[in-house]
Amino acid sequence: MKKVLISLQEYGLSPTESLIYLSLLQSGSSSVLDISRKTKLNRATVHLNIASLINLGLANQVQKGNKRAIIAEPPERISYLIDQEKTKTKRKEDNLKSVIESIYDTVDNIKENTTSQVKYYEGVKAVQRVYNDILTSDEVSAYVSPEQIWEKLPDNYYLFPKALGKGMKLRDIVSKDKYYDLFVDTYSKMDGIEFKFLSSDSKLKSMDYLIYRDSIAIIQPTEKNNISAIVIKNEGLSLNSKVLFDVMWNIIWR
Repeated sequence: MKKVLISLQEYGLSPTESLIYLSLLQSGSSSVLDISRKTKLNRATVHLNIASLINLGLANQVQKGNKRAIIAEPPERISYLIDQEKTKTKRKEDNLKSVIESIYDTVDNIKENTTSQVKYYEGVKAVQRVYNDILTSDEVSAYVSPEQIWEKLPDNYYLFPKALGKGMKLRDIVSKDKYYDLFVDTYSKMDGIEFKFLSSDSKLKSMDYLIYRDSIAIIQPTEKNNISAIVIKNEGLSLNSKVLFDVMWNIIWR
């Protein structure tokens, strides 16, 4: 039961909507009072969530004499939730350009106010958003510790090859750790990536240090066994870091 409730929430239902929907599936045609008793929810809450389920296409109402009864639509209707989400996402994508233009028209000095800035992110989801932005770059230069990255962010094992397949160019200076062989096996036959290794006694403190576009991102572990990212957006600092990376690149053997 608990597993099914969690699964329904992954498709956009609230915990209360999920509970009421499962109750309807189990009981068949039910009154609001019946649902309230079975779920131990007050009637006002049941009324609100029944209306939401009807709007989602997962419930319907029928008239039984002078009383209203609620029935659940079959679980196959959940597929409509996916279709609705796709439609919403498509609409957001179609409107994105005009929304950005409207923001620039409405807010003064956006470019000046966003040219140089430092942002801090904490937690796996927040740091993954930083990587998602980095992976839209044409070129990235990075110092990386595969052991730390792949243990904390295993999705990167798949995301970087995908970005390389779309034309991104990547140069990595890599810490030689226990994932050395896996790193070589994964990337050695791919187009768009070059890598060189630090000596075995050189260990990177940061998990990842990436130079891209006009920014630098520093990914590092935190004291609470979590990860954080600092993103510095500054064209001059980014260019200087790129020059220093090139110097390091040229003096390191393969």
